[in-house]
Amino acid sequence: MSVNIIKNLYNIGMENSEKPNNKELEAKSEKQLRTEQTEKVIEFLDRTNAFEYFKKLLSGIDSEKPDFEEFKDFIVRINGILRDIPIAERITDGKDVHLSGLWENVEVLRHEDKEEVLKYAFEKASTVEKEDLKYLLPAIINATHLFVDGNGRTSRTMHLLLRDFSSKEEFEAEMRKALTEDGRYDSNDINPGLVRLDLMHEVLKKHGWQFDVQHPNGRLNVLGDTVWGLATIELEDLDKTHPSYNNAKKLSKYCFGNAGYVLTAINETLGDEGVENVVSEWGHEKVKRISLKKMLETLSPEQWTKMLDDYDRLLKEQTEALVDMFSEPDEFKVSNGGGETLRDYFIKKIEAVRKENEGWD
Repeated sequence: MSVNIIKNLYNIGMENSEKPNNKELEAKSEKQLRTEQTEKVIEFLDRTNAFEYFKKLLSGIDSEKPDFEEFKDFIVRINGILRDIPIAERITDGKDVHLSGLWENVEVLRHEDKEEVLKYAFEKASTVEKEDLKYLLPAIINATHLFVDGNGRTSRTMHLLLRDFSSKEEFEAEMRKALTEDGRYDSNDINPGLVRLDLMHEVLKKHGWQFDVQHPNGRLNVLGDTVWGLATIELEDLDKTHPSYNNAKKLSKYCFGNAGYVLTAINETLGDEGVENVVSEWGHEKVKRISLKKMLETLSPEQWTKMLDDYDRLLKEQTEALVDMFSEPDEFKVSNGGGETLRDYFIKKIEAVRKENEGWD
């Protein structure tokens, strides 16, 4: 079998070449749609011999491996089928994706960085244990959020293609569980959020943060003292006509999910003296926080741009660290001690969540 199996993905069976009828889609339930989309994916994988291809990918035979563009095209094709998107309109459309949950807000990579990080993971895959590929590549699909929808289903498809099954029938049965409405609960959900905080700690330590047992959320030493955060409460009182108001609003929003990265970006942009000019003391305890008002009064447009670029760079470093924890596992340990690698912890958590979900059946 050759890499042509991936190259032929666009030439076999031109399914979904026309847009589905909107009225027909509205008449179908989510369950019906998922079932139909799942069968299309299974049929597509069968016709292209993708199951056998990925088995050979696991074998480590270099001549069988696709190049990066072929690998990316395969991901785009799977996502398009899962979303009933016509072939000509299938792209990585995940620009400005934002993840919101009950307890936190998570910013993902800016869109122009996503393909670069995916390529980084693809190229690093040759240095990763074969058994770990079924976690690494799906995790990166989820972490980068290349698409506006269907990232989880695309990730689970990749996970199953990289797993070892006794037969094609067993593989297809698992696919049907993984791609249905409850697929994230009925199949392994390769969720990078399980190690997000640990990876954040790794990145922050490289940028001057000091962690100790008394303050598990970490401290960033600025001006020889501790700055505890951004005074986000000031946002309502800011001059909305200020040219940099939208940048201040962005930083305020980012603080809810990644306050450490916001403080790091500010500190690395302004330096000690510059930070001192934008710090205010709050409350009876004189807690130091960085003031959005002072930032608007003193910072140039170039400084605002650099801060936001630095913030995006830190997110990129975090996502690359997800790759590195597989390629260099001994360099990444769980933050609560014990010496366990983040790779092992991540895999154990994925399996534990699956078992916990099965217990709810």
